[in-house]
Amino acid sequence: MKYLLISLSIILMAAPNYIFANDLFTFTSEALMQAVPTDSEAIFEAVLKNTGERAETYSIVKSNAIPVNWSSLICIDTLCTNDSGSVSLAPGESAVINPEIHLEGFPGQGEITITAFPLSHPSSSKSLTFRAAGGYPTLLINAGDEQDEYRVVYENSLTAAGRSFNYWDLNFSRITLGDLINFNNLVIFSGDRHDSLFTSDEVEALFEYLNGDHNLMITGQGVTSGIHDRDFLNSVLGLDYVRTYTGGLEVLGVESDPISGGFEFNIYGGDGADNQTKPDKIESVNSSVPFMYYISGDLAGVYFKPGESKRITMAFGFEAIDNEPDRTQLMTNIFNWFDDATNIGDGETELPATVQILKNYPNPFNSTTIIEVLNPPESMDKARIEIFDIAGRKVTDIPLNGGTSAKWDGTNNANSPVSTGIYFYRLTSPYINSDFNRMVLIK
Repeated sequence: MKYLLISLSIILMAAPNYIFANDLFTFTSEALMQAVPTDSEAIFEAVLKNTGERAETYSIVKSNAIPVNWSSLICIDTLCTNDSGSVSLAPGESAVINPEIHLEGFPGQGEITITAFPLSHPSSSKSLTFRAAGGYPTLLINAGDEQDEYRVVYENSLTAAGRSFNYWDLNFSRITLGDLINFNNLVIFSGDRHDSLFTSDEVEALFEYLNGDHNLMITGQGVTSGIHDRDFLNSVLGLDYVRTYTGGLEVLGVESDPISGGFEFNIYGGDGADNQTKPDKIESVNSSVPFMYYISGDLAGVYFKPGESKRITMAFGFEAIDNEPDRTQLMTNIFNWFDDATNIGDGETELPATVQILKNYPNPFNSTTIIEVLNPPESMDKARIEIFDIAGRKVTDIPLNGGTSAKWDGTNNANSPVSTGIYFYRLTSPYINSDFNRMVLIK
């Protein structure tokens, strides 16, 4: 009996190291996807932390699923490698792992997977997948289809309409202003989600993105009821949500309308998704143009052009249109409107040509940087430089007072220093908003 108790105690003492092996470290990252220009790279940050009670060495391994013209690295603290590396950590210590995806000048989309495992427990590995996209003018965004089952409908329609695009799944990673500004057009679909499509930061980023000359198509059952920011619905989309629509599932275009004229289709059956249980009924505000109605006469879609940006909302799911020819032609008409330099249905005149901004210098910078304007508008009296963080939150704005350059010292509107990171700036005036440029602050 004495020997049995001794053996049992040894087993109990040793067991926790194996039973709870997966709790001995954490491997986390706040952002898993980035959109970047093709001449740039997506640099991510993950943190590996030893949460166990003894020192451990971890092996870090990278696997690629990227286009053949791209390249990738993993950097462990300051040491970079093409495929694998290792790091030793005392209890409570952390290491920063920087996966990098380099587009090398080629458009496309790809991902790498980084796996970390402790050498003493190699079976208790943890993996993170990082995605990068860039180079195409349009971004297709899944804002709610968790099963990713409707994506192919949009991809087929965009391809048939002759449009090249990248893809982003908000269920995988949230999106920032820094990602959005790499694209001219957004196509957002909400699938079957009826609530909380965007975070407050994403709404703010979309506000700023659409303040320029970018375009948006947004569609889905519950897509307007799922956006809880009424100012966004009114001032960005030109509509108000009324209630869930309960009438017949047939949609009619407006006669002679350049986008919807001649259309009459069902949003059930056929080769569509057949998923419309809660489409929205909406109303037009701010002089947006109604262009689609349900068979009952309730409003189903509007388009809106408050400035250079063009926005289209369909309060039902485009994926449910019951035949492929109509989906293709409608997508073609929408993008033809995006491309059209004339103003359909708004009676406005064209704004001046886009103002160009020189890249700030130096860039990166660690104390101050100069932003200089080329080809300024006729009057610079009320012009200023606006600076935003990567999430789309405004950091500060700097009046130009009639000049053509501004100096930024890395502080916000409260004169407090901001943190190291990527920031975006643009010229804004009563006449025009320029495109965004990117700069990097290093401390």
